[in-house]
Amino acid sequence: MGLALQEMRAGVDERCRHMIATPICEKAIVIVSVINVTMIGLETFDSVAAGYHGVFDVLDNVILAVYVIELLIRFTAAGWSVREFAKTHWNVFDFVVIAASFVPGLRATAMLLRLVRLARIVRIIRFLPDLHVVVGAIARSIPGVASLAAATALLIYIYGMLGWVLFANHDPEH
Repeated sequence: MGLALQEMRAGVDERCRHMIATPICEKAIVIVSVINVTMIGLETFDSVAAGYHGVFDVLDNVILAVYVIELLIRFTAAGWSVREFAKTHWNVFDFVVIAASFVPGLRATAMLLRLVRLARIVRIIRFLPDLHVVVGAIARSIPGVASLAAATALLIYIYGMLGWVLFANHDPEH
């Protein structure tokens, strides 16, 4: 009986791996993410948020349920192995963002809940390879841009101090 259960579990794992890898599943998650983005954008308008508050709450719960189901399918595809699941950094990101939606007291703090919901939108990068390349390039350029910003700030400081030393006596009130 144990062998039959292992074979059945392996079959389920393989089906989940196949399901997650299909373009239809990826497109469905992208569509859900776009709906999530649209909904969060509409909630920023007080008139819309007041009139459809209940609808937004229901939609948010449905979207969260879709994300949880997707996460469970991904975990099943990894054979319920945390190590295998964590090999893909996007899986870890998804887990943290979705788990944060269930933190007690978070729903009472509207701003924190909105930030967590906004973080769920970042998941769309996973399914858009071109955007993944752009985000990767931006991430790799951050150290160079930070160095340039530091050099620029230092240069502005030096010019400011030089101007203060040279012109302080000519216009003391400014």
